[in-house]
Amino acid sequence: MAASAGRESQYPEAKDIANVSTGGKRAIRQQYAALPLTVSEDGERRVLLITSRETGRWIIPKGWAEKGVEPHVLAAREAYEEAGLEGQIGSEPIGRYRYMKWLRRKKRPKWVWCDVAVFVLLVQRQLADWPEKGQRERRSFGMAEAARVADDGGLALLLSELEPLAAWTRTKPVNESSGTVLPTYGPT
Repeated sequence: MAASAGRESQYPEAKDIANVSTGGKRAIRQQYAALPLTVSEDGERRVLLITSRETGRWIIPKGWAEKGVEPHVLAAREAYEEAGLEGQIGSEPIGRYRYMKWLRRKKRPKWVWCDVAVFVLLVQRQLADWPEKGQRERRSFGMAEAARVADDGGLALLLSELEPLAAWTRTKPVNESSGTVLPTYGPT
């Protein structure tokens, strides 16, 4: 992935990752993400990506694990908050990827490894307004193009290897017996 102008020195090069200071801790932080999928009017399967707040990289909505919140529910909530998306989310991850995140802390900023579990979100509504609208851009891409523009290397690899039809058919409602649509977040 080509780095955007002005960011080349912000992220460690692959050859330097082993030497990056992580503040003395080796723990991997857990995140949960939604992979928002839609179908265009002409029937093409598409993925919705958002920009990161600080650097404008193309990513998928994700957030830190929270005690007492199921991973797929958290991923759906992040899709609403970060991208204004509502829909049906799978209860099982379709894949995982890792990346390094720079934590800007007052006392001691550092790099941390993040493991991201990804859940398919079948988008049913794209809201015109959402909590982080002024902080991010949301755009629809074909799967191959999404893999090219995604700026987290692990996410790009996951998208490039993901067979869209297989991902869609592996998505299941949480309550299969009742057919209940999974949690959505947004104004009621």
